[in-house]
Amino acid sequence: MKTHLQLLLLGTTLVLGLDPARANVTMPAIFGDHMVLQQSATLPVWGKASPGEKVTVTVGTSTGSATTGTDGKWRVDLQPLKASKDPVTMTVTGSNTLTFSDVLVGDVWVCAGQSNMEYGINSTTKAKETFPRPIVRCYASSLSRRHSPSLRLTGLRRAITPTRQTIP
Repeated sequence: MKTHLQLLLLGTTLVLGLDPARANVTMPAIFGDHMVLQQSATLPVWGKASPGEKVTVTVGTSTGSATTGTDGKWRVDLQPLKASKDPVTMTVTGSNTLTFSDVLVGDVWVCAGQSNMEYGINSTTKAKETFPRPIVRCYASSLSRRHSPSLRLTGLRRAITPTRQTIP
C-alpha cells in the first residue's frame, strides 16, 4: 500500500509539472545591484539552473534566452549596449526571477594593485578638471589566500556619484 501511495504521489507530481528536484536560477557574485556592464561589446551573462530549464535575460530593452545543458549551466550573449548614465534593470528569469537594479552601461576598468588602489579621486591633483562629474562604481575583491592565483569575488560594492563639492 505504501509503495502504491508513493507511486501515485510521484505520478501526480510529474503530471502537474512539479519537479521536486528543480533548482533555482543562480548567478556568480560578479553580478549584482550597482554593477557596470561594458558598452559596445557582446554582453555574456551566465549561471546555473535545472537541466533543460529555459532562462531569459533582459537588460533594459535587450533580451535573450538559453536552455541549460545537462550540467545545469547556461549562458546568454546579449547584443552590445550603448553607454548611458541612466540606470537600467537586469532581470534573469527561469523557475525564479533575479532582479539587479541601478545597473549602468559604460566602460569597465579592471585595476589591480596593493594599498595604492585605494587612493581616491579626491586625492589626485586637478581632479575637479579631469573628473568634473564622474560616476564611479567600485567592485572590491580579495585573494583567497596569500600568493594564491585564485581570486575570490567577495561582492563588496559601493556606488559613488560625487558632486563638484566633494572633489577638491
